[in-house]
Amino acid sequence: MLADARTSTAVGRSLSEVIDTYLEINVDSNHHAMVRNAVMAKFDEAMASTVAESDFPSVNITGTLFSHNQIESTWHLNAQGVSISRGTGGDDSGMDDLLANPNDGQIQVTGLDAPVSKRKRRS
Repeated sequence: MLADARTSTAVGRSLSEVIDTYLEINVDSNHHAMVRNAVMAKFDEAMASTVAESDFPSVNITGTLFSHNQIESTWHLNAQGVSISRGTGGDDSGMDDLLANPNDGQIQVTGLDAPVSKRKRRS
C-alpha cells in the first residue's frame, strides 16, 4: 500500500519528481539511492500514520538534504505541495526559498499536480 501511495497520490508523485530533479542537479550520483531512500522512507512514515488519503493535509514532512558541495537544503511536504529551500542551516535566516526566488533556485513546484520544472545550472 505504501509503495502504491508513492505513485497513486498526487503528493507522492510530486515528491518523487522533485527528489529526482533535486538529485540530478545537486547530489553526487553515487549518493542518489541513499538520499532517495531516506526521503521516501519519511514519506512512507507519514502515509502509514494517516487513516486515508483525505487525512494527508494534516501531515507535514520535513527533512534535510546535502548537496555534493555541502550546501544544505531543507525540503518540506504538506497538502500545498513540496518546497525545497537552500541555506547554511542552523536557523531559517539566510535560507533561499527555491520556489519564491526562481532566479536563485533550480527546482520549482507550484502545486500537487504541477509538473516539476528544471532550471539549467548557471555556469
